[in-house]
Amino acid sequence: MPPKGATLKRVLLLPAVLLVVLAPTTSADPIPSMPTGTAFSFNATNALQLEKQKWKYPCRSSRPQRSIGAIPDGQIIRKSDDIAKMRKLINLMLIEIDEYGTLANTSDNWSSATKKFEFLRPFNKNKQSWERRLSVYWASLKLVLMFLEKYPWTGIIDNNQKGVLVNVNNYSKDLLCYVQTEMASANVTSKPLSVKKMSETISFAVSDASQSKIYIWFILCRLECFIRNMRQHLRNKHNQDGQLRCCRKCPYSKAENKRCKLHNQQRLHKQQQQQPRQQRQRKQQRQKQLQQQQH
Repeated sequence: MPPKGATLKRVLLLPAVLLVVLAPTTSADPIPSMPTGTAFSFNATNALQLEKQKWKYPCRSSRPQRSIGAIPDGQIIRKSDDIAKMRKLINLMLIEIDEYGTLANTSDNWSSATKKFEFLRPFNKNKQSWERRLSVYWASLKLVLMFLEKYPWTGIIDNNQKGVLVNVNNYSKDLLCYVQTEMASANVTSKPLSVKKMSETISFAVSDASQSKIYIWFILCRLECFIRNMRQHLRNKHNQDGQLRCCRKCPYSKAENKRCKLHNQQRLHKQQQQQPRQQRQRKQQRQKQLQQQQH
C-alpha cells in the first residue's frame, strides 16, 4: 500500500497533466483569418499596373495553341477571316457565360445597384468606342479574379467557376486584339485607357467579400449584352436597322435605355411600313405565276 504522501502528490499532478494534453498546438502555417479592418487590403491601381500591357497591347500577350488564336504582331490577315474569328470568339464567350450561370445556379438579381456599374457601357456601332468599352469589361473581370486569387479562403467561387471566368477573360482579351485590328483596317484611332483612368473608371472597392459576386453578376450580364449586339452588328454590317438588345436583366442608364427603345421603335415602325409593300409584291408574284401556268 503506497504512502499517503505519494497518493496526494499524484492527485495534485493530475490537473497539470490534463492541461498539457488539452492545450492547443501551434502550427507553422496558421490559417488566414478575415481582415479586421473595414476593407480588404487590395490596391486596384497597383493590380492594373501589373496587367496594363494586356489591354493596351492584347495581341502581344496572346496565348499559343488556341483553336481561334489571337493575331501575332505584324501578321496580316484577310478582313473576312478577321470578322469570322471575332464572331467565333463571341460564340465561345457566350457558351462560357451560360456555363457560369449553370455552375453558379443562382437566381440573384442586383439590378438595384445599376448606378454603381454604369462604367460597364453598352455596345455602340461607332467603332471608336469598341476598344475602350471592351477593355473596361476585361479589366474589371481581371480585377475580380486577382482579388479572389489573393483571398481564396473567402469561398466566393469554386475552382470550376473560376476556370470559366478565366476563359471569359482570356476570350475577351483575344476579342480585344481583333477589335484593334478591325479598327486599324478601318483607319479608326482610339487611345487605350491609362492605368489611372481605368482605375478611376472601374472604382473597384470591396469591403465585404460577397460584394465580388455583384461585380461578377453585372460584368457577365452586361458583357453578354455587349457581345450579342456586337455579333448582330458583325452579321449585318451593311444593315443599319439591326436590332439592339436593351439588356433588361441588368439595365444600363436611363439615357441608354431610352436610346435603345427609341431605336427599336423606329426599326419596328419602318418594318410595319414595309410590310404592305412586301405583301403587294408577293401578291403580284403569285398572280404572275398563275398567269404563266394558265398559258
